[in-house]
Order: sequence, then structure tokens, then C-alpha cells
Amino acid sequence: MKSYSRLILGNLSEVFNGKTPSKAEQRTNGYPVLKIKDVNELGLFHGSFESFVDMELGQKYSIKSVMKGDTLILNAAHNANYVGSKIYYPEPATFGSLATGEWLIIRPNTLKLDSKYLNHWVRSPEARYAIRDIVKGIHLYPKDVARLQIPLPPLAEQKRIAAILDAADALRTKRRESLAQLDILVQSKFLEMFGDPVTNPKRWNVVNGETVCERITVGVVIKPASYYRETGIPALRSLNVKVGKIELNDLVYISK
Repeated sequence: MKSYSRLILGNLSEVFNGKTPSKAEQRTNGYPVLKIKDVNELGLFHGSFESFVDMELGQKYSIKSVMKGDTLILNAAHNANYVGSKIYYPEPATFGSLATGEWLIIRPNTLKLDSKYLNHWVRSPEARYAIRDIVKGIHLYPKDVARLQIPLPPLAEQKRIAAILDAADALRTKRRESLAQLDILVQSKFLEMFGDPVTNPKRWNVVNGETVCERITVGVVIKPASYYRETGIPALRSLNVKVGKIELNDLVYISK
């Protein structure tokens, strides 16, 4: 595996936070505002904005508006474990929207750093661990992110690597869509065989969990995030538990 020189991210890009409008500044139409909840856990825009500001205010903070090639990272949360957990590579529908202050924006100098390569690096285990290590309390600060070091191959090689990773992402998306269709089929068959568990049309006996379970308990609370390791015993967090499934692509590890 090739080893590339590592450069300070702040020398290759601008790193700054967005701008959160006050409640009094928010409108029902006008200049769109991109909130954290507007992007789902897969890093995709939900499709419509819920918050807006006056055009004049949006233009005043246009430097903090989303641009093509930006990478956005969740920079604050009620729990330190969630800081940095949402990463967004803007889609055309969100270009020009005002990013709220809970977004940290990395805007690369594309003459030196390919935007897609940057985004893939930010989503890599190496970068996620580096980001986790610089979270202070429940916040991620631009000055700390700017000090991170990124491996930097020549620009043409960056683009080649990004294209390979884009193709891999596309395959994962197709697989996820296929599994979603399979889930629908399974649910349909379940309802056909057993009926709706809420209304219980087949009149199955209803019992308490304790009568059919040997043990009902909670997991281990691991705090702070500084206890995490790059390898070791995998630990499931609440963000790994989705509706009807467990995702293993963003595990953390603790020592034995």
C-alpha cells in the first residue's frame, strides 16, 4: 500500500461553522436553511426544507451557505458519541442553502484537494477516530479539525481513488435497496401468517416478556469516548440500532 505525505487540512481548505438564525429570524419561505434533521442517517437530503430566513439575511451570510464540493460534519450534540456521526456531501438540491451552526463546513481548495476524496477521507475509520479524539465536551471546533493531517496523493490519484470509492458506495446503495425490498416481503409474509401484532386479529395468546425470556437487562454504558480503541471488543451504540436491524459499519471498540 502506498504511503503519501500528510498535510494539515487547514492548509488545503477552509474550515468553519455555519450560522444558526434566531427563532425571530426564521420564516415559512425565503432563503432555505439546512438543519441537521434535513439530512438522514445515510447522509442524504430528505427532499424539502422546513426552515427559511429573509433573502437579505441569507445573502449576508452567503459565505456560510452550502456549496458544491463542501463536506459538512455534525459539530454538536447532546451526547459526545453523536458528535461527528453525521457527515454530508451536498446534493444539488441543497446548494445555496444556509447551513446552521450545528454544521461544521470543510471547503477544499480544489486545486490541491479533490472534494470527493476529502469526503471519503472524512468518512474513513482513520478520520472518524481522529475526529473523535478532538471532540471537547459535546462540541467539535473548526480550529481543531483544521489541524488534522490528511494523506495527500497527487490530484489525479485523489480523483482515481474517489471514483473507486464512489463505485463501491453505489454498490452498497443497490444492496441496501434490495434488502429494503426483502424486508417489505418478509413483513408482508409475517402479517399474512400471524396477523397484525397490534390488533391481533388471529387472537394469539399474549404473555409478558419475563415468561418467555431468561434475562432482560441493559447494556454497558461506556463513558467518555476516550475509552474507545482502534481495535478490541466491538461495542454497539444506540446509533447502530436501526428499525428492524443492526448496522455494523460504524462500530467503536473498547479494550479487553
